[in-house]
Amino acid sequence: MQPGENMKDKVEHFLFHITINICSRAIYRVCRFFVFGYFRFQKETGKLHICKHSVPKIVLSLIMKICIIFTDMDNYNYFLGVIYACLFKKLIDNISGYNFYMYMSIMINANWNYCKMVYILHSRKISASYVSVINEVIEIHRKMISSFDYIYFTVEINILIIFLLESILNVLQIRKSFYFVRIYKQLLFELFYWAYFVYQLLLISWHKVLLRYMNSYVRNMENGQHLNRRDQQQIILFYGLYFRIWKLHSRVTKLWLKIAGPLFSSIFSLTLNMSEELFDIIYKQGQPMEKWHSFLTFHIGHCLAPPMRIFLLGFCNNRIEELTILLHRQIMLINLLHGKNQKYSAEEIIFTRLMDCEFNCFVLQQQTRPIRNHIWHVGQTINNEFLLLYLWIGFLNAMSDLQYEFANVHEKVNEVLPFRNKIQ
Repeated sequence: MQPGENMKDKVEHFLFHITINICSRAIYRVCRFFVFGYFRFQKETGKLHICKHSVPKIVLSLIMKICIIFTDMDNYNYFLGVIYACLFKKLIDNISGYNFYMYMSIMINANWNYCKMVYILHSRKISASYVSVINEVIEIHRKMISSFDYIYFTVEINILIIFLLESILNVLQIRKSFYFVRIYKQLLFELFYWAYFVYQLLLISWHKVLLRYMNSYVRNMENGQHLNRRDQQQIILFYGLYFRIWKLHSRVTKLWLKIAGPLFSSIFSLTLNMSEELFDIIYKQGQPMEKWHSFLTFHIGHCLAPPMRIFLLGFCNNRIEELTILLHRQIMLINLLHGKNQKYSAEEIIFTRLMDCEFNCFVLQQQTRPIRNHIWHVGQTINNEFLLLYLWIGFLNAMSDLQYEFANVHEKVNEVLPFRNKIQ
């Protein structure tokens, strides 16, 4: 290994260690402070355990979270508008149409996703599932550290840069939210999102460590070295760890899909903010610098934070897909080189048959259900194509909203064109 590469590994290992520790500790402290879930970390065992909260504490926490829905002024404005429209039929035409259904979709999705997240965080059964999955992550990571060199567990700088940009945009989005309720709902989803991102960092690091050791075995075999007993045990250990990671990812995906809805339903708020920004850019009077200042001050977080979240998970998904393909190639090379250089002893024959069986299982797993990031359901992967589809749908809906505004809301047009009254 070159000195420059060794220094790079040390820096990436340090960043990996700091990022995992800060994010995991912050998530745990927030869950404990706001009474999210029924778990506690025990230093003696190094795992999470199910715990019981006092009944007054649970009731008070749940009442406060439910009351947040009724303190949301947007909910009151929406429902009062619907009731008023039902009493006075002449207003139905003014609230019907694209805008009405857009606001209705935003309100329904926000309240539904919030209630679902509160239910998940206060369900003892679901908490037990989360504790079981987190403990499995801890066990696999400790097994990986004990089996391979700890210095090779690193994080990629470009992923951290994207995560930093997402965090900055998230802060800008929260800073321009004038109601505590909106901030609370957004931070509640970010709690799940950051936990899933920490898992992504671990998953990518595990794949890179396994790939590094597979590469070393291929180089040794290409130089004419035979697999000794320790190498054979390491390869068998590799298959065991990889299939264990695959089973873990299936469990994580099942839990993630329960709360991944806000990741795509944010397209409604994205559409609304894009429409307002397009309206200001195209038709609002003012200098270009004033428009850019308005965008950077009020709209940049709302317009860029939702697609940045999807881009970050899509980038991690693409990286996992690349590492999986490389792992597949290296395992195939090991099989071919071992078959070429194999000895016909009883131990070699048993190992060869076992490795062929494990390789066939690995290929079958890659063809049926590979390790990927999903949204909605297992069949929908978060990748570059999904991000482009998300942006395209948001842009089309924003243009439709903009067209509806010009066709029906004459008040905005009068604000944009003040000289119209003079002409008339």
